[in-house]
Amino acid sequence: MEALVALFILSFGLLAAGQLTCLAINSRTLARSKAAAAVVAESKLESLGALYQSDPADGALQDGPHGPEVVTVADPGTGACLNRFAVSWHAGPVADPRPGKELRALKVTVTVAPLGPGQEKNFKAWQNKEIRVTGIFSWKQVP
Repeated sequence: MEALVALFILSFGLLAAGQLTCLAINSRTLARSKAAAAVVAESKLESLGALYQSDPADGALQDGPHGPEVVTVADPGTGACLNRFAVSWHAGPVADPRPGKELRALKVTVTVAPLGPGQEKNFKAWQNKEIRVTGIFSWKQVP
């Protein structure tokens, strides 16, 4: 009888350990996906910043929403697809709190959303987190 009770307690312990293992794997997957999304968002923001410095009137920097563009993150060793993201951005002016003054700056918010199979957003419980990164580009006069 004591062995049966011990076996019963052990089985519940193993079930709990199995659930924790699944939780750890899902957390690692989410962390990898969010890290890749953050790199993609920062890369897009940097490329838009460089574009702003070279051509502030470019169509990709006009007021309003832009995108989405599909970006694939691949394993450098095998070339296998690790993540796919929809990258979009919104550009707009930066308000100056001083009356009658105008800032020569542009506020850009880049949104990166994971994609599932096809082109739809990934709605898996552990992988549907969007990343938003905002930057302000100021006009810089080159001497």
